Amino acid sequence: MRIGIVIALAAVLAMPCYAARRITVEEFEQTLASCKAAHQSDASIARQLSAMELTERLSSARLERLKAGLPGIKARTALLALAAPRSSSILRQRRSPTPPRRTLTR
Repeated sequence: MRIGIVIALAAVLAMPCYAARRITVEEFEQTLASCKAAHQSDASIARQLSAMELTERLSSARLERLKAGLPGIKARTALLALAAPRSSSILRQRRSPTPPRRTLTR
C-alpha cells in the first residue's frame, strides 16, 4: 500500500508546474468545499488538486483536517503533494554550511 502511495505521489510531483493555478489557502478550502458539495469522485478531486499551487503554507492542523475530509487515497496523495514544500527549498534547508578550511601547520 505504501509503495502505491509513493508511486502516486511521484506521479503527481512529476506533472509540469507551468499548468499550476496559484491560489491562497482560503481559495483552496472553498474549492474543496465546492468539490465535496458536488459529490465529485476521488480521481476528479485529485486532478483538480494537481493543477493547483498554494501561495502559502498549510499548517499541520489544517492539513490533517483537510485530509480527513477527502474521499479517497488519490485526493489525499494529491493534497500531500500540494502541501509539501518544494524540493529546492528542502535541499537548501538541509545543506549544512561548508566548514572553514584549516591550514596545515607543522
